[in-house]
Amino acid sequence: MSKGIKRAALGLTLCFFILSGGLAYWQIIASAQLLAKPGNLRSVYLEQQIWRGGIFDRNGEILAKSYSPADAAKILGHPIEAAITRPGDNYPQQVVLFPQGDAFTHIVGTYSFIYGRSGLEASLNQILLGLGPGESVQSHAGQLLKTQRRGNDVVLTLDSKIQSAGVQAFKGKLGAAVAIAPKTGQILAMISSPTFDPNQLDNAYSTIAKTGNQVFVNKAISSLYPPGSVMKLVTSGGLLRSGLDVNALYDDTGHARVTQNGQSRDVVEIYKNGLGEINFFDALAKSSNTYFATRSALAGAEQFLAAAQRFGFGQRIPLSEFADSNNGVLPSSITKDGVPNALSLGQLMDSSYGQGQVQVTPLHEAMICAAVANNGVMMRPALVERVLNPAQQTIYRLQPKVWLTPLTPQEAGLIRQGMQDAVVHGTAQGLAISGVDLAAKTGTAEVGGPIKTTDGWFIAFAPAADPLIAVAVVVENGESGSGAAGPIARDMILAALRESR
Repeated sequence: MSKGIKRAALGLTLCFFILSGGLAYWQIIASAQLLAKPGNLRSVYLEQQIWRGGIFDRNGEILAKSYSPADAAKILGHPIEAAITRPGDNYPQQVVLFPQGDAFTHIVGTYSFIYGRSGLEASLNQILLGLGPGESVQSHAGQLLKTQRRGNDVVLTLDSKIQSAGVQAFKGKLGAAVAIAPKTGQILAMISSPTFDPNQLDNAYSTIAKTGNQVFVNKAISSLYPPGSVMKLVTSGGLLRSGLDVNALYDDTGHARVTQNGQSRDVVEIYKNGLGEINFFDALAKSSNTYFATRSALAGAEQFLAAAQRFGFGQRIPLSEFADSNNGVLPSSITKDGVPNALSLGQLMDSSYGQGQVQVTPLHEAMICAAVANNGVMMRPALVERVLNPAQQTIYRLQPKVWLTPLTPQEAGLIRQGMQDAVVHGTAQGLAISGVDLAAKTGTAEVGGPIKTTDGWFIAFAPAADPLIAVAVVVENGESGSGAAGPIARDMILAALRESR
């Protein structure tokens, strides 16, 4: 056999093994990944054989539901082409609609055969299709072609009235908000702005994308912000644990200089002439940076970092019993490395009032506020209240669980008093609610970058003695927490209080 023939035979043999290996990889090893892709027509076709379950708020309001193309066309006011068609098929082609428009876009998500799924529509896909753990539409392919199946309905902890109040108040502003029931951890509202109507995604994607400002991002869980003075709740936890005398007076002159172990740091108060003689409660109510910076320096970085860890900094928040629902939830951090073992004097003092490299998600800040409201206990946050099978039998019901206990009841009570004072004679006094004992904290956070801007924060819970709701709101470029974020939080709290009557 000539060398040329041998080389040709060897090349053909090598090609055969490469093709065989590739075939085995794509059909066996990577098949699940390929079929799971939203754009895979076989996967989409099979999913259309299952009448997708609906998503509802805690009061039964429809947030997402499947309709026939004809019914969907009536609701939307224009004809709809079936997403997938094959000659001779006899199955209920369906269109997922979102009756609440742009109110729940980022948390409930989108469902598109062009752009895929997002939000809970993506993370709860298995449940909405009625599939068990490890099952797939492919494993039921033969059955689906013969019989019609229905998925499960999901009832969320979200409240349409609280959500709508927040969305309306956010019009024209950028940022995010989260409302939580402190005693159970149930998320009552989750807002990200700007938003868009998920019903228009396929037809107006390019227009929506031009909105910019992270329009497709759920900022409540996937964006990190410097917290500014709302961080003082965490700092207070460290100071109180270190044995701080809450009644001891501190002379706030508007400027402080601390020297420790060869390091020096200056802190300038936002109030040019200072606040005069103040105690812990005054410092929290009127938001004295120099008080928290100097007291933290005296207590030591270990106390501050331990408090941050107790509040969950550096940990990924377990958002749901369903693991897939944790996609996109970012952990809050003290530095770029998370929660370090030590801090320089400058890092400690800056961090004590929420500047430096400290970053939090709005979800986490709402949980911090809720922990104070719940006597120091931070509940595991939850979005799914119930899952109902096609016969409307409950196959899952939320059982509230404790996640962390960052404060003792006594420590939480002292912080609560300072937050109540903030509404009576502090930075939040313009946002009092008649007949309601409100506890609140404002924050103004400087944002780094080429152009210096400030975000406005407002966290609050009510009623202070027996809280029904805790809210965290951040408004990008909001300048003032009380002016920009406070009214949004107030409207959400009022909506919750109206519901409780």
